[in-house]
Parts: sequence; structure tokens; C-alpha cells
Amino acid sequence: MNVANAAPDEAKALESTATAAVPDHVEDPGAALTLASAGRGTVAASDTSAVSLPATADGTIALSAIDGGNLVSTGLTIGLPDNAAYGSARTTPTSASYEGDRASSVAQPFADGLRISTIIQNAESPGSYSYALPEDITPVLLADGSVKLAATFVGEAADESVTIEFGTVAPAWATDAKGNAVPTHYEVDKGELRQVVDFTADTAFPVVADPTFWWGWNAFVSNSVHHKLANLLAIGAGTAAVAAVLVGLIPNAYVQTASKMAVAMIGVGVALFNGCNANGRGVILGWTYLAGGIPPQLAPWWVRQGYFCLPQ
Repeated sequence: MNVANAAPDEAKALESTATAAVPDHVEDPGAALTLASAGRGTVAASDTSAVSLPATADGTIALSAIDGGNLVSTGLTIGLPDNAAYGSARTTPTSASYEGDRASSVAQPFADGLRISTIIQNAESPGSYSYALPEDITPVLLADGSVKLAATFVGEAADESVTIEFGTVAPAWATDAKGNAVPTHYEVDKGELRQVVDFTADTAFPVVADPTFWWGWNAFVSNSVHHKLANLLAIGAGTAAVAAVLVGLIPNAYVQTASKMAVAMIGVGVALFNGCNANGRGVILGWTYLAGGIPPQLAPWWVRQGYFCLPQ
């Protein structure tokens, strides 16, 4: 892949506007990534994952895992707001911009997530912007204003289930041209995340509104599924055998996530895996981006290794 060419001035200006508007309290999801050309779009990759940005605004952003140097879909895709931009992407080394008459979108990938900034031109522009998600993934609004992206898969038996959290969306923010906060919040519906921006008579345009996606997964395995997996771990089964149980529950689009879960379970080991299910309610498995939530009694090497296991 070749490094993306320098962008037109318009793309640089949109990126600059989006970046300058980020409030001081908002954390970047890791280091900024460099875009490279990839077929019809662009891709930005870290050591473990890659974000593919569409060539046109009607395409979707896709998150992939990196396995043996290859991109393998995680099943998570994000659609750009259809009332914010149209036409082809214009890229800088670290962003792709999609320009519209009344609003524009700027996608900036980071090592652990993605920021999509909507630059709203004036008070006649739309006051809400929607981001389409896969049908299986349900956005769940949390008390702090953030959103959890989760999907639950149930087997033939009602007590066999796996819930996968693909990441979270940080609380919404919006900033006007004077640097003042503009009231904003998320609304959720199955398959759609919507950011609502409430302009006032004092709002100075353009306004920048932003959902920031943080990658990383948690998996919630029910008690009956835990027993099947624990039996395999006890006899030293490999990744393929452990993953096969999960693949029986998880649709094809999420097979890569099933493989990562299997690696996590083998890394945790049968003793701790069973210990996490001492209450008989199932097990939570997670990856490091939520390391701040790991209880202190778990040794630091679990954090460095990247996986942990907790009671359901």
C-alpha cells in the first residue's frame, strides 16, 4: 500500500477545524494513525487493528483485526451521516473528509478508536446526525451519556448465549466557532446512533459535533456455554476447538472476534476461567483497553498480556 498523497487545501482546512474544536477534557483514543491507499478507499492500521475509510460518503467505515498481516473483518461498520456530506473523500495523512453544502464529515482514525467530526455550517443545517450500525449491533445509552455497542447471540437452547461489546462511544460534545460548548446528546435506536445538537440564538457557526468511538471488546459468556468451554480447556484443547463452540453461536461476520475470545480463554487458563464463574452466572472476558476496570487483585501481567476474566 502506498502512503496517501497530500490533501487539497479544503481537506486540510476541514481537519484543522475539527481538531481545533476538541475540548480540553476529551481524550484522544490513542495515537493518530497514518492513512494509506487501499483499493477504492483508505486504511489506517495499528499493530492489532485497522480502520478502512470509504472512498465516498455513502460508503461505510469498517473495523478489521490484523491477523498474520491480513485484514480480517470484526463485523463492526459505521455509516457516515447521510445529511452531512456527499461525494468523494479528500484525504490528509491522518484524516478523510467528506464535504457537503450544509455540513461536512471528518474521520480521524487512532490506534484505539475513531473520531468522526461533523462540521455544521449554519443554523439552517440539520440539528441531528445519524450513524448506521450493523443490524446485529445494538447501541445502548448509558447513564454518563456514553454509548455501548453490543450484540447478543442465543443458541438453540435459551440458556446458551454470548454477548459481545465491540467498544464504546464517548459522551457527545459540540463546540461552536467561539469555543463555547453547545448542548448535545445521543439518541439510540436498534442499528442507529444519533447525535442531536441543540443550537441557540447565541451559537456561533460553524459548530463541530463529535462522536468518538473507542475499540476493544468485552464478551459475556453464559453459564452453560462456560461449562462447554471449561471442559475443553481442561483437556488442553487448542484455539480452533474452543473457537468452534463460539462460532456455533456467533454469525460469520463475527468469527474473528470468536477467535480472539478463544485465545483469551486459553491465555487465562482453566483454573481462573472456572474461578471467574464461581457464582454460576457466567464469565466476562475482556481486552486491555478497559484495563482501568480490572480489579487490583489481578496481577499486573494480566494487564500487560491483554486479557482478563471476571464474574458475570
